Amino acid sequence: MNEKMRDSEPQEAAWLPAPLRYLAGVMALACAFALILAPRYGVVLDDPVWYFLATAAVIFGVVWFVGKMSASHAWQWTRSFAVALGIALTIRWAVAEPYKIPSSSMEPTLHGDNRIGRGDRVFVNKWVYGVRYPFLNKRIWNGTKPQRWDIVVFQTPEPNAVHKTLVKRIVGLPGERVQIRNGRVYINDQPLALPPSMPADLYYTNHGTYGVRPETEYSLVPPGHYLVLGDNSANSRDGRYFGWLPEENIVGRVACIWWPPSRWRDFTGFTQTWWWRTLVALVILGVFLRLFIGCSVAVPRNDSSGTDHILVSFISLGLRLPMTPLWLIRWRKIKPRDVVLFRAQQDGTTVILLGQVIPPSAAPNRLSTKKKSALSTNQDGALYVMEGFAVNGLSGGTVHSINERDVFGKVVAVWWPPRHWTRLTAGATGET
Repeated sequence: MNEKMRDSEPQEAAWLPAPLRYLAGVMALACAFALILAPRYGVVLDDPVWYFLATAAVIFGVVWFVGKMSASHAWQWTRSFAVALGIALTIRWAVAEPYKIPSSSMEPTLHGDNRIGRGDRVFVNKWVYGVRYPFLNKRIWNGTKPQRWDIVVFQTPEPNAVHKTLVKRIVGLPGERVQIRNGRVYINDQPLALPPSMPADLYYTNHGTYGVRPETEYSLVPPGHYLVLGDNSANSRDGRYFGWLPEENIVGRVACIWWPPSRWRDFTGFTQTWWWRTLVALVILGVFLRLFIGCSVAVPRNDSSGTDHILVSFISLGLRLPMTPLWLIRWRKIKPRDVVLFRAQQDGTTVILLGQVIPPSAAPNRLSTKKKSALSTNQDGALYVMEGFAVNGLSGGTVHSINERDVFGKVVAVWWPPRHWTRLTAGATGET
């Protein structure tokens, strides 16, 4: 994970006046509150009003957040945020999307509750059946065909429905003749056996019309359509009422319950695949490396020709409790001329900086009279760090007086781009 460093130039004025910034914050909170209340008024995911409120909340929130920054800093942060948001929206559009179960129609498989903080949350695989054009019931390309017993999220074909987006289970496939009799589903006059993953006591009621009445228009599933039913048949408004579901209305297949953790369940077996286990192992390894071993930091070059990425090692100094200034164990002392990542106070705020440790005897010679008196009050063990990074020699920046616990780690190498690879020694001298 790359972390952008602040430089030591004087702070620029905020680009947005304080009153407008506060107004943006109030508007962001208002939109967020409206999103929380939206389900009570029938506004759910994929509803244009929901997207409008979500977009407004994000925009106002970003304006409030960056409003106190300088124009250049705000643009840099907004650009990074826009890239991250674009990636997230692309994943949500084409790959996977979280969905909240709004009702009890799929009990006991899925627990539905429309109240805040209640009900199961599931991930929907939007890639498996083919990617759809945004906001349209048309696919850019077709993937695998929906299979019987798949749990799917879809746009209901029923006009004026309370919930526009529903979740049900596919039971009838195109070209099949479906009949519900005596609590069971018959396909082409043959009783359908339930898979072990479904509730053993499931009883399909013969309420409604489609799949219930014997006439061909109500029993024969047309091409490109499916019959979807809820597991809680007696309390489910499903295909028996609104009819055959067009394939283009299907948003995706429910992959798993991800919240609450106590109800975690994998419906597709993807957690048993080698690629999933490899991905989880890589994510865990990456988090472990980032928390305990080290991190990468982006540093602008002195000649403004670009950015170098340096490797900061935490583990070279000891084992630190992540996200805290506490060290569980220390096995190396910080030495003069080490280049370190550290925390300091600058203009009344805490900033993360790079700098080179200098001997205490050299520190006063590089400070103003005002700063000399401040240094004389420091306790034993204080470190003097010259802000800035230079592979060879001192950078000549501001000297900070800090405590050893304010050091996060030691810079060990410039690793990117490869042509600038440099390993740093204790004297911060290039060693290629």
